[in-house]
Amino acid sequence: MAIFAGAHLRATLFGPGQARLAVFFDHLDRQRSGFSGAAASRSFGRRAFSQLVVQTARNDWYLNADLAPLMRALEPVCAGYEGVTGIGFSMGGFAALKLSRALRLSRVLLVSAQVTPFADRAPFDGRYRRFAGGMLPALDLTGADIAPGLQGLALFDPLNRSKDRDHARAIAALAPGVRAVALPFGGHPATGLIRRAGLWGHLQRMVAEDRLQPAAILGLRHRAREGSLDYARRLADALEARRGRGG
Repeated sequence: MAIFAGAHLRATLFGPGQARLAVFFDHLDRQRSGFSGAAASRSFGRRAFSQLVVQTARNDWYLNADLAPLMRALEPVCAGYEGVTGIGFSMGGFAALKLSRALRLSRVLLVSAQVTPFADRAPFDGRYRRFAGGMLPALDLTGADIAPGLQGLALFDPLNRSKDRDHARAIAALAPGVRAVALPFGGHPATGLIRRAGLWGHLQRMVAEDRLQPAAILGLRHRAREGSLDYARRLADALEARRGRGG
C-alpha cells in the first residue's frame, strides 16, 4: 500500500492492521540510481508486524523537498500502532532519527548512523561532502525531531577508520534514550561481524521481541567472534598496526 509517492521520497506499507509496526529505511548506496524495489522483511512478517519501508531516490539523507509532506502523510498512519520500531543503517539511521517524531517511534536500532551529513556541523567527518549539493541544510536533524521517550541503541565500530564512534556519541547526546554501543571489528556497518557469522536473524529476533539491550548485543557479538577466521584476521591486523605505531 503506497502511503506517499513523491519525486524524491516514497513510503510503502506492508501487512497493515497488525498491532506493531516496524519501519525500515534506505541506506547509503553509492550506486543508487533512483528508487529501488520496496520489500517487506519475512522475519518481521512472521512475527505479526506491519512494515513500513521509507525510501529515497538519491543519497541525500532524505533532506529534500518531499520531507515535510512525507512527515504529514506518516503521522496518521503510525498513530494507531501500539509500538513502532525503526531500524536504520548509515544514512537510514539518520532518517530514523529525523522521522522519529512523525513515525511515533518508541524504539530504534541505529547501525553506524550519522548525526548529520554536513561536514560543517560535524567537523570530525568530511566523508559525505560529495553528496551535500543534493541536500537542504535547513532540514538537518535537531532535538525537536526526536520522538518523546525514544529508546534504543546506536551501534558503532570504534576501531573502524570511519567516524562512526563520534556520530554515535553525538546521537546519544541528542537522544538521551539511545545508548551508544561499541562493536569492535564489525566495520561499517558495525553489525558486519554478526552478519558474516550468520547471526543476523538472531539480531532481528531481539528487535522484534523487545530484547534489544546492550548486554544482549554484546553477547551476540561474542557468539559471532567464536571460531571466526574473519575476527581473528581483523584482530591480528589491529595488533600489527598498533605495534607499528609503537603502542
